[in-house]
Amino acid sequence: MGSVKKSLALALVYMMSMCTIGPIPHTFATANIYQLTINNSSSYLIAGQPHYVSFTTDRAISTDMDVQTDYSTDNGFTWHFLKSSNYNLYEITFPIDPQLTSAIFRVGASFSPVIGSDSYSEVKIGPYQILQPGSITDLTSMANTDGTILLDWTDNTNMESYYQITRDGPDGSKIFYVKDTMDHRGPLRFVDKDTSKYTSTIYAYSVLPVIDQFNILDSNRPGVVSVLAKTIAQKKPLDTIDAITNFPRIIEPDNNKVKIELDFTKKWRMYILDIDKVAVSSITLNKKAIHLNQGESEALIAAIIPSNAANKKMTWSSENEGVATVDNAGKVTGISPGSAKITVKAESGEFTAVCIVTVADIQKPTTATPTIQFNDIDKHWASSDIMIAVKLGAVSGYPDGTFRPDASVTRAEFTSMLMRGLKPMGEGTRISFKDNSDIEAWAVPSVELAVKLGIISGYADGTFQPNANITHAEMILMVVRASGLPTDNAQITGYADDAIIPEWAKASVSTAEKNGIIIVSGITGNKFAPQVLSNRGEAASAIVRMLKVKK
Repeated sequence: MGSVKKSLALALVYMMSMCTIGPIPHTFATANIYQLTINNSSSYLIAGQPHYVSFTTDRAISTDMDVQTDYSTDNGFTWHFLKSSNYNLYEITFPIDPQLTSAIFRVGASFSPVIGSDSYSEVKIGPYQILQPGSITDLTSMANTDGTILLDWTDNTNMESYYQITRDGPDGSKIFYVKDTMDHRGPLRFVDKDTSKYTSTIYAYSVLPVIDQFNILDSNRPGVVSVLAKTIAQKKPLDTIDAITNFPRIIEPDNNKVKIELDFTKKWRMYILDIDKVAVSSITLNKKAIHLNQGESEALIAAIIPSNAANKKMTWSSENEGVATVDNAGKVTGISPGSAKITVKAESGEFTAVCIVTVADIQKPTTATPTIQFNDIDKHWASSDIMIAVKLGAVSGYPDGTFRPDASVTRAEFTSMLMRGLKPMGEGTRISFKDNSDIEAWAVPSVELAVKLGIISGYADGTFQPNANITHAEMILMVVRASGLPTDNAQITGYADDAIIPEWAKASVSTAEKNGIIIVSGITGNKFAPQVLSNRGEAASAIVRMLKVKK
């Protein structure tokens, strides 16, 4: 199809040139990306709900283009591939995680005209502040010797106007406020001085961040977190007994007081007996976000803190069981494409922890042994290497009979291809990347083996970034490490863009060039293009050629 398209384009250009005096306008060889926008946003994005990135291009007649859209949450130090929901519309939902504070976006496209030079266009927007509607964590209470109660908690949202604290006790309900907390995130505290100073009293405190200046989904609105506290009674001059004297009890005919005390007892009955035992201070999950395909399952692990808390009971729930379900043991199962919030809730104190599950409907390459005739590689430059790679079991095609040689390949996918090609013996090394949770189950064994063999070590920030598309430089570095070929760090490559090849990759590029490993498709002018994203055809060819010269 590509050759037919270019032939038609050449014919069109020729006919237009016959009707034109002078040279063909340069616009036939140029294109630009512009109007990169994000809907439903001004200077901020709200975590936990979808945002849509879109752009337009003035691509000229006869110009093919390969578009890549990325986002960065560390001011451009690392970039993550953003998958498209259609040709030029991209959807992203940031997880509810207080560590994520800002993001920038970019769209880059390589343009290949029939006539003229290849070109590259890129547009960036941002940074956008990421607003986090996270619930509070680590709520604890402490009784002071002066009869007051100190509440401490961690503020995980930068969206709340103020905190509302509701106190239930034998004297009824009272409300307190901690104001002007929107720009604050981290430890907060409140001292309740309005307590019964001369009697030991049990109170129940419920703390709620109030978000009233932003339009957020009800499912993402942080909930109430509660804790019990017992005051330390101060002595009156003639007191000789320090006991709980102001605690729910039935007294003489003051019916109003009897009713208040009984209501308090009913509401907090299950917690009263634990007041002098070790209290729950929070609940945590081992993952804040997971990605599943339809029908896949993954078990989440919840932990009550502290580990010796008296009541370790918890409940699980899914906000959208049409997307994902969760059982009583924390096993999450993907049902249909979309996102859902999985919540685990501690019975004591009603602490909660949340994991965002994204269920994809993405066709993965089939692992069946092929009797292969792909319908899209017949005239492709890498067709012979692709077929060899298939026979070696390094790569495979898709259920629709395609190989998609020009499609991009992620770091996890390429690692899996490379390990299937190498077929190393034994098991890998247990990985400890900061983004381990982003590595899908099918890729974990290959990543572990690649780490053990010294083929990958991750980025300087401790991440692996499995879902980022791999660049030419990254791919060749991994391939040369896998080959066992010696490298010369001082070697200069023969590429026209040698000056922009990163120092960490240059020795590998030179070794691969000398041994015929590198095949860079679609790049003219004897360029290596180190930051251009690799495709599946290049990946298959590099693995096959590496195996031929492997030491």
